[in-house]
Amino acid sequence: MIIIKEIIPYEKEIKFDTKISEITSISLEHEETYNNDDIEGNFLITGDYKEYPISVDKKDFNFKIPFTIELSESIDKDSIKLDINDFTYDIKEDDTLKITVELEFNYNLIEKEEELDREIDELITHEEVKEEVKEEIKQEQKEVKEEIKEQDTYVTYHVHLVAQDETIDSICLKYNIDKNTLHEYNDFEELNINDKLLIPIKDE
Repeated sequence: MIIIKEIIPYEKEIKFDTKISEITSISLEHEETYNNDDIEGNFLITGDYKEYPISVDKKDFNFKIPFTIELSESIDKDSIKLDINDFTYDIKEDDTLKITVELEFNYNLIEKEEELDREIDELITHEEVKEEVKEEIKQEQKEVKEEIKEQDTYVTYHVHLVAQDETIDSICLKYNIDKNTLHEYNDFEELNINDKLLIPIKDE
């Protein structure tokens, strides 16, 4: 089985109705729908910001950025896995937020799995192979396919950029997770502004 990993870059400039002095909190999620020929999805950008440097008030923002990935017939649709590989942002011209996202696209090539199936079918139909050996080979084939399915499971997560005055406790409270879970997905001793944290989302 061949596992393919692609990094797909996306850039988007989002113009605000007001000025942006400082991004005080920002998070990224993604959602997608799988079709026969493509994947249609959205990046969900949420957070808050200050309009003026001396202001204590924060304003919320929420944007949805669509993306599409075309799928070839050689891709095993059940093996597809999408993750955020990298996420950065920048403020331009005082009122525009530039978002840069690297989407990691993993999948298996279906031809290789079919080739394996054909080789095993040829082996178990050979006249010299005894019936009990056939059953053993079929069982091994079943176990391998179940193992592949287990390996294809993954965790969906937020990418959270640490803002000023945020703490481990405030981030855990915001996403309803404990400190042990946060440390399990992130390697850090202390938090710094603009650190990237992976926040796991429990599957429903």
